[in-house]
Amino acid sequence: MPLPTLQRELEDRISGEVRFDSVSRALYSTDASVYQIAPLGIVVPRTRDDVVSTVAIAGRHGVSITARGGGRRSALGCSSTRRSTSIVSLK
Repeated sequence: MPLPTLQRELEDRISGEVRFDSVSRALYSTDASVYQIAPLGIVVPRTRDDVVSTVAIAGRHGVSITARGGGRRSALGCSSTRRSTSIVSLK
C-alpha cells in the first residue's frame, strides 16, 4: 500500500484534517502509557461522513484504525471530547 495513495485519497474525500507530517505523527504516537508507536497518519473528522469515508478508505488499503478522543484521560482516551460527536457503532 503506497502511503501517498492513501494520503491523497483521504485528502480528496475528507472535509476534516488529514495529517501525514512527521510532527503530527510524533504527537499522536503516545498517550499516558510508556508505549510509543507512530501512526501512518492522522484523520480529524468533521462530519459523520468523514468517519464513514475514513473507515471505508482504510479498509480498502488494509490499514487499521485506532479511535482517539481529546487525549485528556488515559482511561477514556477513545471518547470524543474535541467536538460534540461520538461513534455509536460501526458496521
